Amino acid sequence: MKRKVVLILAIVCLVSLLIVPGLAGCTKRENILKVLSVAEYIDPEQITAFEKYYKEITGEKITVKYQEADTNELMYAKIATKNSDYDILCPSDYMVERMYKENLLLDLAEDLGENVEDYRKNVSSFITDENGLFASISSKYSCAYMWGTMGIVYNRGKIPTSEISSQGWGALWNSKYSGKIQMKDSVRDSYAAASLYTYKNTASAHYDATMTIAQALNATNDSQLEIVKKMLIAQSPYVYGYEVDEGKTDIVLGKTDLLLQWSGDAVYTLSEEHMDECGKYPDLAYYVPEEGANVWCDYWVIPAYAGNKRAADLWINFMCSDEAAIANMDFIGYTSAIASQATFDYAIDYADYMEDGVSIDEDRYTHVDLSYFFSTIEEAKTPVFTDIVQFPSKNIVDRCAVMVDYGDKNETIQNLWYAVKSNAQ
Repeated sequence: MKRKVVLILAIVCLVSLLIVPGLAGCTKRENILKVLSVAEYIDPEQITAFEKYYKEITGEKITVKYQEADTNELMYAKIATKNSDYDILCPSDYMVERMYKENLLLDLAEDLGENVEDYRKNVSSFITDENGLFASISSKYSCAYMWGTMGIVYNRGKIPTSEISSQGWGALWNSKYSGKIQMKDSVRDSYAAASLYTYKNTASAHYDATMTIAQALNATNDSQLEIVKKMLIAQSPYVYGYEVDEGKTDIVLGKTDLLLQWSGDAVYTLSEEHMDECGKYPDLAYYVPEEGANVWCDYWVIPAYAGNKRAADLWINFMCSDEAAIANMDFIGYTSAIASQATFDYAIDYADYMEDGVSIDEDRYTHVDLSYFFSTIEEAKTPVFTDIVQFPSKNIVDRCAVMVDYGDKNETIQNLWYAVKSNAQ
């Protein structure tokens, strides 16, 4: 009789798992950590390093299953509509806000356990400040990973810096560069550029001096939506293509001359090593338009259907360590949210390289006040020589704003993007 009961329970458990993917009660997930992030957003060696760290902390083995999603919206769909049991996600600020509103996130552990050093405390106050740019995102349920700006990568050999700076975002709408403009296949990023161009660029017929950068970036009333939709459709004949990842190579290969780009991928695109691989040496630069831009932050979060929360909390902590932060920055080109002495030293290491007499790109390398970010580092109180693409100056950050969740306008804007893409095909 007992055997029959056990067999029935086992069958019920198996059927439950097939019906409810997030149910963890009948399966052993303590040896697996499922991570969902975007492509090329981590040094692969840090996955192995975490598995070693986890063994040292817990005495148990862990296997990380790392998967990729092209956009925030696809990441959202995984957990919002399918209840997928990922343990860790890496969405952007506005998507973290949306996920939290929809009860899709768990709170992070306040106490990581005895003898576990909490590296999360080293996240810059620039990001965690309750009155700062990212105030809408709480460290209660998220931990900052990488941050940066949105701007334009351009070919200086064909388009002078003065020409770009005089146009700002309008350069992406200039028929003069038709067929050489590449946009993001991401509704939020392309919409943001169009919205800023429409409302803050004096060359635009819809210029509105009364709007703040944040208001222009996040404009969603019906009349504004219609204007931005028309602007994106009008731009589409000039666009070489809409991309998420391949654009950083296309511009090096000379397929395009203008690229809407995140600062971290701009670092990759501008690197001499990458140019060597492609056999091309275009004169590329990165520009954050004066009329305003997006400053963003990507976060580690734990979704509500996580099957291994303990491992997820330790993953987040490990990724905040100096070793992981520096290795990931060095590998992907993005800027870590960690503001420790070690990451500050990394930011100024290029100065030592410059002492060898290497010619410098003054549009990229200059003396910058980084005290706004490294507020606890004494050396940061005076300007330091660094790469302002990876470590933007406060002047650049001050003309930026953060994307917010569009709330009940999310579906409308997604439909807008379908209309733009359909027109482009």
